[in-house]
Amino acid sequence: MPETANDLKALTRRWFEEVWNKGNTALIDRCCARCAAHGLGQPSPDLRRPLPSFRPFYDQFRRAFPDLKIEVQDILADGDQTATRFYAFTATHNGDFQD
Repeated sequence: MPETANDLKALTRRWFEEVWNKGNTALIDRCCARCAAHGLGQPSPDLRRPLPSFRPFYDQFRRAFPDLKIEVQDILADGDQTATRFYAFTATHNGDFQD
């Protein structure tokens, strides 16, 4: 686990760059085994998703938006949590997503 706010910010930045922008799925299991993601998902948009239920969401999202690019503007850290603000999110919609 990250030890400082800067470590946590670096991990978060790596998450978006490696997992989302580059499609590095190995990082999901390696670095985020104890993490939960807040955000989009079923059955509700504010669901706290443990890692096992994140992977199907991620796979479906990447199939629908294969050229996804997220440009992170800011990462704020407080305790063991981060919040990320995006500068831009670009992608080509190529398939079904959350039907």
